[in-house]
Amino acid sequence: MRNRLKYQAEHDDLTGIANRAKLSSFLQEAVSAANASGWQIGIIHFDLDHFKEINDSHGHGVGDAVLRHAAHVLETVLGDKGLAARAGGDEFVAVVCAPCSREQMQSLANRLLDGLRVPFKVDSQSLRVSVSVGLVLAEGTRSSVSDLINCADLALYAAKKSGRNQIAWYTETLGVAHRQKRQTMALLDRDLEAGKLTLLLEPQYSFEHRRVIGYEATACWQTPSRELVNPVDMLSPQEDAKHIAKIERFALRSGIAEIKRLRERSAQSLFLSVNLTGASLKDAEFKRNVETLCEEAVFARQDIVIELDEKIIRLGEADGLADYLGKISDLGCQISLDRFGSGHGGAGQLIHLNADRVKISPLLIAGLADSPGQQHLVEAIIRLAATLGLKTSAAGVDRAEEADILRRSGCSVIQGNVISKPLTPADAELHLRDFRPQFGLQ
Repeated sequence: MRNRLKYQAEHDDLTGIANRAKLSSFLQEAVSAANASGWQIGIIHFDLDHFKEINDSHGHGVGDAVLRHAAHVLETVLGDKGLAARAGGDEFVAVVCAPCSREQMQSLANRLLDGLRVPFKVDSQSLRVSVSVGLVLAEGTRSSVSDLINCADLALYAAKKSGRNQIAWYTETLGVAHRQKRQTMALLDRDLEAGKLTLLLEPQYSFEHRRVIGYEATACWQTPSRELVNPVDMLSPQEDAKHIAKIERFALRSGIAEIKRLRERSAQSLFLSVNLTGASLKDAEFKRNVETLCEEAVFARQDIVIELDEKIIRLGEADGLADYLGKISDLGCQISLDRFGSGHGGAGQLIHLNADRVKISPLLIAGLADSPGQQHLVEAIIRLAATLGLKTSAAGVDRAEEADILRRSGCSVIQGNVISKPLTPADAELHLRDFRPQFGLQ
């Protein structure tokens, strides 16, 4: 009875291999032994690529079978060289005991990838899985359990970042980059709490009205090197979702205030565009936050355009997309599909996304005047959007020739250097007062 209870306490119910508790105690013993001997100790840390999609597509029963299969392959590959454990979810860890070498670790990781690539059957379905693998090898005298786990995590993240189905080694460069990011994040946290971000407004010009009719608001941050950047571009959607949501909330709140001020100063109608990611849309308070901001500023919600990057519709990143769009529609805000044509989604997506606008990607605008093929593609996008009742805008318009082509093709609104670079609110007020389109835009 006691042995059975001990076994249950140390093993994962689903896969039968060691659980997190056993992993922790085993790793502590292995580190102590390595410290005493000066030998090296290794960790193989991996997770299954796109495991959530397997669960969503095939059901949790199949997902459980995949986890059991991964555990079996890991045990088979590792043999008696150490401990195989499930760390939780779809994460697995192998502790390779001393003595071990870099060559041995690489060989084990290669065999692990090869073993999991072999198709296997679950309920008559043939499945093939891939994994991202992080490796760390350290001398016991320089190691602690927390150091090894942190290093393995960084290596796994590097493997996933390089495209998944990859093996990545922990290096000191990774460690330095991680420490630098932590320092940068601490400074960003401080400035976020103090509201020390800078709002930039990029004018959006309407061919029909022959004037600036709105602005895209972006929150920017001055880095320690005094470079002004969009902090969202520095962050990971998975790891830094809370930071991203805060930054986007700042852009929305400050954008509403500045557009309202510009309206009052110019006596012109102007709308606000903001880019939002899944980080904001997944926030349970998103809808209420927008409602509160608009009520406090007496700002009509229909004058807000929520821009969603086209890549959000990719398989694996579109989780809950219908709910996101429903939240925006319920608010009365407009929806714009940003960077359309950048390669992540097809034209068929326009039919299902219930968007109000399409913004053509700068990738299709660059060199537009010199490429008949690009012109035909852009014209086709504009015609398709018009057929579906969608307005079309274009970003990254830097030349008058590009603006002329877009105007003749039926594009409604443009933004880019041909109108203005992104401006501070004070400069946006002067630009709104003084701007006259270049010859050919009229």
